[in-house]
Amino acid sequence: MTRNILTALILVIVALASVVAAFILQEARVALIGIVALLGAFYVWEKHSPDHEGHGHDHHHDLPTFEPKFTPEEAKALGLVVVQPSKVVAPAIQAVGPQAAYREVVIVDTLVRLMPDVYTDPVVASEVITALLARAIEVSPAGAEVIVHTEEGKDDLLFTIEDQGPGFDEITWTDMQKGSWPFPGVIEGIPFSEITQRIEKLHGALEVASEPGKGATFTLVIPKANELED
Repeated sequence: MTRNILTALILVIVALASVVAAFILQEARVALIGIVALLGAFYVWEKHSPDHEGHGHDHHHDLPTFEPKFTPEEAKALGLVVVQPSKVVAPAIQAVGPQAAYREVVIVDTLVRLMPDVYTDPVVASEVITALLARAIEVSPAGAEVIVHTEEGKDDLLFTIEDQGPGFDEITWTDMQKGSWPFPGVIEGIPFSEITQRIEKLHGALEVASEPGKGATFTLVIPKANELED
């Protein structure tokens, strides 16, 4: 029993008791107390009603609704298609498999299979995640874990790669953006500028968080697709 219902019942009891007392004592003022208590009971009950100001069963009406950044037509014009998240992550993990085995680093894929689809170029998106994974493996010590996981935002899907490397500060991050990053099959690596170009092509974003001695996380942000596709 909710607090509102209990309060209403108590007020009804008080109202009935006041009416009985007023009849016995012949006191109009006591009856007035009963009337006030009865009105209070009606007020509290009305506040508890599911139809009162949108409460009750309709209490979720203020939650944000999903509004994709692109319509299917706009996504197609940008060269983006509807892709399952696993189709982006799996090829990247496969590409860095030999590197991870050589450096004795374990890749932990916590990708939630029920995550919504995204608008993206699956090849380009996989290349970005491959580069982020290759860097994470390169800086992590033997026996460490590199974790891949996803998180759903309001209109984006976040692919996060977390390493156990030495981490870095803002100055080091600036230098990292000017240099080359390890990439499977490319001995000299690829310039970070090529990674940013790929992210721009995806109409996505890259979020970076790190502290010296605490590893780093790189998150690729990609637009979610319409939930209802023809």
